[in-house]
Amino acid sequence: GDVYIDIGAWIGPTVLAAASTGCTVHAYEPDPVAFAELSANIQVNEIDCITLNNVALFDRNGEMSFGSGRGDTLGNSISSLMNGQGSIQVPVRDIANESTQSFFKR
Repeated sequence: GDVYIDIGAWIGPTVLAAASTGCTVHAYEPDPVAFAELSANIQVNEIDCITLNNVALFDRNGEMSFGSGRGDTLGNSISSLMNGQGSIQVPVRDIANESTQSFFKR
């Protein structure tokens, strides 16, 4: 009955570990390349207790710039798989609103 929430799930190492213990998992990953790998990892492992969200959590709804931080002004993310692709716009959800979901409260 446990719930595991992963904000910045990347390609899923902790998502898969939590799901293997029987947790219901909610994963958030804005990097489209990492999200594709995360989705593939879940599919190949045939896990059905994971809800994927291809969004970032932020202080408002909308969009924001996202990038690897290599060659742009967005900082330096060693976990981004978008290396060399510059920045893109990704959807964002207001974490204050998202945290009112029943699974966040559990």
